[in-house]
Amino acid sequence: MRAQLSAVAFLVVVSLVVVGCGGSKTGSSTTNSSNATSTNTASQTSTTKPASNDTPVTEHMIAKADLICAKLSTELDRDHISSEADIARVIPHRVALETVALNSLSKLTPPSSIASDYGSMLATRSKLIAQLREINAAVAAKNKKTVQSVLAASTIIARRMAATAQHDGFHHCGELG
Repeated sequence: MRAQLSAVAFLVVVSLVVVGCGGSKTGSSTTNSSNATSTNTASQTSTTKPASNDTPVTEHMIAKADLICAKLSTELDRDHISSEADIARVIPHRVALETVALNSLSKLTPPSSIASDYGSMLATRSKLIAQLREINAAVAAKNKKTVQSVLAASTIIARRMAATAQHDGFHHCGELG
C-alpha cells in the first residue's frame, strides 16, 4: 500500500505544482484531476496469493521482481518536486530509472499462474513511462490541460496495476514512482 500511495502522491505533487505555477497558452483549465488523483485508494482488492501447483516457483519469481521494484522505489524516493523546474529535472530521471527496472522485470519468466497478469503489469508500466514523458513535454510547453488529463489517466491505470500486483502477491511492483 505504501508503494501505491507513493505513486499517487507523486502524481498529486506534479499536479499541484503544475496547476499552481505559471500561465498556460491554452487557457485556464479547472478539472478534477487532482481530486481524482487523491481519491481513496483503499478500494483495492485484498492481497491473495495465486492458487496453483507452482506456488514455490511463483513466490520465487515474485520475490525477484519485488527486489527489482523495491530498489526502484528507493531510488525514486530520492526525487522531490516543489516547482516546475523540478519536474523538468525529475521526470527524465524517473523515466530512465523506470525503463531500467522494466527491462529487468521483462527478463523474468513468470509461471503460468500469473503470466497474463504479469504481462499486463509490464504493459501498464510501459504505458505509464510513456505518460511520464508526455507530462514532461506538456510541462515544458506550459500546457496544463494536457498535464491534468494525462495525470488523471495515469492515476487510473496505476491503480489498476497496483490492484493486479497486490492480487498476485507482489508487494513493491504495483507502483510507478
